[in-house]
Amino acid sequence: SRQRCPAPRPRRDLRRPAFLASVRAMLAFRPLQAVNQRAAAAAAASRARGMFGGQVTPPAVVPCFREGQDKIDTSKFTIDCSPYKPQPEPEAELQERMEAVFKEMGVVRLTNTGLTEASDMKTYANVVIKEQMKYEGGANPREGIVTNVYEVGAPSDAWLHYHHEMAYNQHSMKNLAFCSVKAPWGKGDTYLSENMSVTEELLKTDLGRKLQDKGVCYIRCLTDREAYKGQGWKEGKAVYNHWQLSFGAETPQDAEEKAHSCGLETEWCTDPLMEDSKRYLKTKLRADAFEYCPDVGKN
Repeated sequence: SRQRCPAPRPRRDLRRPAFLASVRAMLAFRPLQAVNQRAAAAAAASRARGMFGGQVTPPAVVPCFREGQDKIDTSKFTIDCSPYKPQPEPEAELQERMEAVFKEMGVVRLTNTGLTEASDMKTYANVVIKEQMKYEGGANPREGIVTNVYEVGAPSDAWLHYHHEMAYNQHSMKNLAFCSVKAPWGKGDTYLSENMSVTEELLKTDLGRKLQDKGVCYIRCLTDREAYKGQGWKEGKAVYNHWQLSFGAETPQDAEEKAHSCGLETEWCTDPLMEDSKRYLKTKLRADAFEYCPDVGKN
């Protein structure tokens, strides 16, 4: 795909929403934590038990998700819900405000909702996200909380960098929502990136132009759950996700069918860490590096 091409074609079929606030225009979310707060968070991480069940060493560089001011003033897409009564379904006036902000900004952020249940948060998100899709073929070992609402799929002390949800599949979601039921000490903020500026800056670099010309290739290697019984990351072993969990499949044939429906090439290999396991699934997807957004008329 080329930026600003007159007759653009989407990189892949964007299905209607997955689990719940828009990535059409991804914006900076919350103020940057002070340096001392981030340092304290890193220190806290060193005390926590983490990704592989052992002691986690704080990263040499604590990521700074944002410098300076927000690219877009968060007040433009934030609704303070304090005036509204916390209830399982938002009041009609709040629903109207949510839809208006979402239509104008492509994202809406609710604060002070008073909600504590993920099921109620999903109901609020559904005000602007009308349809759902199945979370199949995901990279993270996510477990469902309520229908189509998933936990983050990573340890609480992990630093999750900017990424496009499920970009490694041919079919990604058009919209996405986040809700916070719990947050670790010193962390918990969710940052969104204003990607039009990111694209412009990236295309000024050799890497960006190379991505534009050649596209990207995603390769994923998924282990067999049966070969690693009791040896997952929750048990302290360096195994992150199995194909059974990623594709919601119990047989290799099932996994292949679901992988192909995600536009993936598949290959069954010998597990390099466990040679007796011959059900090690490698998937591959070749795709354009930039995707057309019809709401702004650009890649």
